[in-house]
Amino acid sequence: MLAVGGVFVTSGRTPGMKRGIGAIGAMAVLVAGCSSTTSERSTSPIQPTRPAAPTQVTTGVAKPLATTPLAQRQIGRITIDNADGLVAALGFIWVKTDDGRLVKVDPRTNRIVGQRKLDTATEQSHYCQGIGTDGKSVWACATTDMATDVVKVDPTSLAPVHRVQVNKVFDQLRLPFAGGKLWVLGADGTSLVGVDPATAAATVRKLPVRCLQMFGSGSMLVATCRVDNVILRIDPASGAVSARRSIASPGFAVTSGTDMWVDTSEGVQRLDTGLRTTAVYPELVVGLGGDLAVDDTGAIWARQQSGFLLRIDPNRNAVVEQVTASPSLSGGSLLITGDSIWTTASDDAALLRLRR
Repeated sequence: MLAVGGVFVTSGRTPGMKRGIGAIGAMAVLVAGCSSTTSERSTSPIQPTRPAAPTQVTTGVAKPLATTPLAQRQIGRITIDNADGLVAALGFIWVKTDDGRLVKVDPRTNRIVGQRKLDTATEQSHYCQGIGTDGKSVWACATTDMATDVVKVDPTSLAPVHRVQVNKVFDQLRLPFAGGKLWVLGADGTSLVGVDPATAAATVRKLPVRCLQMFGSGSMLVATCRVDNVILRIDPASGAVSARRSIASPGFAVTSGTDMWVDTSEGVQRLDTGLRTTAVYPELVVGLGGDLAVDDTGAIWARQQSGFLLRIDPNRNAVVEQVTASPSLSGGSLLITGDSIWTTASDDAALLRLRR
């Protein structure tokens, strides 16, 4: 249990434990002296929560068409205690650990070339998750004794160069960039904070429900709200909610073209721009210990704790390959680069590199 700004927060994850849902206490959103904040409410109408309009739904083939042992794919393993969140930026792989460190890995050598403890809270169990990049800068979650912040780091020293106090939701694992801003969920998950990466100026909007995760890039931004069984589409230009839909326990998601792939308690689902389900994989659940990613061919990759790694061909609506790990590995995050698949296994202190 963490004490943040006088409010106790039950975290969903501690070092050595799988991801979970944090019971986030209500907290005010503050911004440090290095940045400015504008608070506003959406004046545009929000679509009421309701089931999506009927559409033809394909049941995807969840049984893998082929199986590949991990040993045939693995080309590297780097030891990083509590390794979790991943991004690629500025020629390096960046790892956010569950104990508050940022680790820089050189993919040319598969070696750690830098690391820094970003959390400065006196209580060692007071830390947070989350990492993001716009390709030109790296941002990560960092706690103090007073707040849960996000920081922009110097790519050489890894020291914070901008700090924004947002009282970030503990479990938000990705810090997406869309519409030229970094997006963060604050307070109890009902505050949406957009941060300008150049100035660290922040704009705060109120969300209609409590959300735990955010995903997107370019002009598409999505918030998944597991507690309230809702998914939101957000306009990254304004931060306003443009559409919402009821869906069973939405978790991790990824955007691919005009489609959105979302993990739910009923299986991974493929949604169109109207948030209508067009395909569902009822036997494929990623869960809180996994992740979703998309590669440059449009294939969707699902990281599980039990089945390890699955590749979905969206043109065939089928799982075309499963990469199996024996013995099984703990849960973690997933990143696809031009030549490699990177995945963490937090309880195994590992960052794995697989051949594309």
